[in-house]
Amino acid sequence: IIAAGDLFDVRVPKQEVVNEGIKLFKNTSEAMHAKHSNVTVKKSDVVYENLPVIAIPGTHERRTKGLINVIDMLDSGGMLVNCHNKHVTIEKDTERVSILGMAGVPEEYAAEVVKAAKFAPQLETFNIFMFHQTLREVIPMAPGLTMDELPPGFDLYVNGHIHWRRELKTSDKTLLIPGSTVITQMRK
Repeated sequence: IIAAGDLFDVRVPKQEVVNEGIKLFKNTSEAMHAKHSNVTVKKSDVVYENLPVIAIPGTHERRTKGLINVIDMLDSGGMLVNCHNKHVTIEKDTERVSILGMAGVPEEYAAEVVKAAKFAPQLETFNIFMFHQTLREVIPMAPGLTMDELPPGFDLYVNGHIHWRRELKTSDKTLLIPGSTVITQMRK
């Protein structure tokens, strides 16, 4: 399971909400591991015992530099894996999937961050770039990235910032916007 941000509704959720999140991610991880014990998940040199949810912080979780966000906290506790700016590799037999994430950043810096980070796919693997930004192809008048500004060479792009489901294709990119499990809209 991958989650492209906005897992929580506020930047500092109540302890009771975080506790429910811990139980949910722990149970999910253990249940997936029970069904797929021959799957390995790695980030850098860390191999995860269970099969955790792979996530990035969205704009709902974004906090001031130097402060921890709830996604980092759940990552530290082994409840999920934060793949912001890190490759997470999933292996099963000879199949490999690599997920690389870019957490939500202020829209005016998004293109600069993509260029500076030099995000690149891994060799001999199916590569997913997961990000949390506005896309001008979906919301034309808003500041944000274009599909052309996304890093090249990934097999799939997943955006968690836009809260309605959409799939876009260009000649070299396939983008999935999974949408939200909560009904959201711009008006009352």
